Amino acid sequence: MISTVNDDDTAYGLIIAASRGHTEICRLILEKRPNAAHYVDAQHWNAFRSAACNNNVEIIDLLTKYG
Repeated sequence: MISTVNDDDTAYGLIIAASRGHTEICRLILEKRPNAAHYVDAQHWNAFRSAACNNNVEIIDLLTKYG
């Protein structure tokens, strides 16, 4: 059975990775799905906000390159 991952799932993964400081995971997600940087969830959270609230400056810099 082949499982597919939609863009919302990928973007949510980016939000989680950004909040936890996983820079390399964020980079990999953004390389494959650059639009994930623009995703905002139902509670108005996005990867940039998650990174900022957790002082992840390296991820903030990475996200600004993608939009």
